[in-house]
Amino acid sequence: IIQRLYPEEGNMYCYTYKIKVGKHILFIKEHEKEKQNLQEIIKKQKLTAQFNPEKDLAKPQINTLEKAKEVLKKYKHLDIVEYHAGWTVGENSFLVTKFYDYASAATVINKIPQEIFNEFYKAAQELIKKGIQDMRMDNMLWDPKKQKLLLFDLRS
Repeated sequence: IIQRLYPEEGNMYCYTYKIKVGKHILFIKEHEKEKQNLQEIIKKQKLTAQFNPEKDLAKPQINTLEKAKEVLKKYKHLDIVEYHAGWTVGENSFLVTKFYDYASAATVINKIPQEIFNEFYKAAQELIKKGIQDMRMDNMLWDPKKQKLLLFDLRS
């Protein structure tokens, strides 16, 4: 493990890690059943999102990413994160993706060209029609070199 990313930064449903395997830097999201029952934190932080195993564990996340990838392939500036593996045992799961050292789109929103937002809004309508949700700026990374938004943590 190179770095434990969350829950230090506030994610209440999972732990996330940056790891190195050989020459590869990977991101791992671990959902642990004990971490999913935090109603007091939800109330305290006035959050409305709640963990849903049918949407948030590795297998449904991968299925949603695949559906999204199919929709996004025709868009020049949009893609999903590249995942490598995912598995679930009961209500514990792991999702392994490539590690991207990019800023959240939410933190660099003023640096993203309007034409890319226009493309995103068009794609978002298609994703919604396919039953895909959570296309929020904090569920996207901004790749300034390729001028791309990379979507993750989508739900269907």
